[in-house]
Amino acid sequence: MKTNYYTGRGDDGTSALFGDTTRLLKNNPMFELLGTLDELNCWLGLCRSINASSSHESAPYIQSILLQAQESLFTIQAQVAGADLGLSLKRVKEIETNISRLTEGLPQPQSFYLPGASLLGSYFDITRTIARRCERSFVGVIQEKGNDSTHAASAYLNRLSSLLYALVRFANKQAHCEEQSPSYIH
Repeated sequence: MKTNYYTGRGDDGTSALFGDTTRLLKNNPMFELLGTLDELNCWLGLCRSINASSSHESAPYIQSILLQAQESLFTIQAQVAGADLGLSLKRVKEIETNISRLTEGLPQPQSFYLPGASLLGSYFDITRTIARRCERSFVGVIQEKGNDSTHAASAYLNRLSSLLYALVRFANKQAHCEEQSPSYIH
């Protein structure tokens, strides 16, 4: 059986959300949000792939954190697209627990750090910035509507960028790379 990878229905620059026949322009903020969630998930997958090649003893733990985040993002995407799904606040608590575990023994940050101390840390930094953009887009599209059912998703996206920052610091430490503060030259 041959499967089509295209329908051609979007050739006019429109698309529809889950369970809705209304066609919206593809540059609609809702599709920007869905695309950013997808982009974020892809970057998490890249981080997971890079981490998988690591020989560090914490690699399986990091794998599980990243896979859990990817699964959670798919749930958020489905909810945003109109499916009758929603993320549990339990997922937010899990991220908080992982942040605490990852930052145990790390010095408290004294300033911002320049990205690039380690390869995996750099990928986590890029992914963190995408998570922040995704959160901004989410707030702009979803929370403006006053939808209380998205509270857990909003909190999750906020914590996800914090988790990614913790992963940056953790990866840099595991790679024995020194983090450098900006000098704010003028």
